[in-house]
Amino acid sequence: MKYLSLFVTTTIILGITACWTNKDIFLGKVYAPITKDVFFSIYVSDKFEHLNSIYCKIEHNNDSSITKRVFIAGTDLVERNTNSFTSGELDSVIYLTYPRSKLIVAIYDLKKRRGYPFDDIDNESARSYADSLVSKLHFWDKEIKAAWQL
Repeated sequence: MKYLSLFVTTTIILGITACWTNKDIFLGKVYAPITKDVFFSIYVSDKFEHLNSIYCKIEHNNDSSITKRVFIAGTDLVERNTNSFTSGELDSVIYLTYPRSKLIVAIYDLKKRRGYPFDDIDNESARSYADSLVSKLHFWDKEIKAAWQL
């Protein structure tokens, strides 16, 4: 009986601790369609909540980070891979869509090294620049939208 109560107590403590480890799960890489050596690394939070936070960072194949890791979306879906993510590219602009292929959650200009939500400058300026990038994409695809504009 003593061992059973010790086992139950240990299991409960380990279960609770596991729920609050705050580790992020790496879901995978989503490569830019043209610039094949650049990709979005996608992570999901491993927190015990009803909503999961999704993060990404842009990296180069030589293991160097182009941007820092940033929050891009919250979801109540359980993501286990990158199947719901797609990327697009036009000139030096790469973008990531989620959960629909026409909804941009992150956009970045590789030449100017600016984008949303990656810029360290104030949010309004970063969004304004990102809006100008999305406007350029509208020339090729009228249905594409930015999540921050909704």
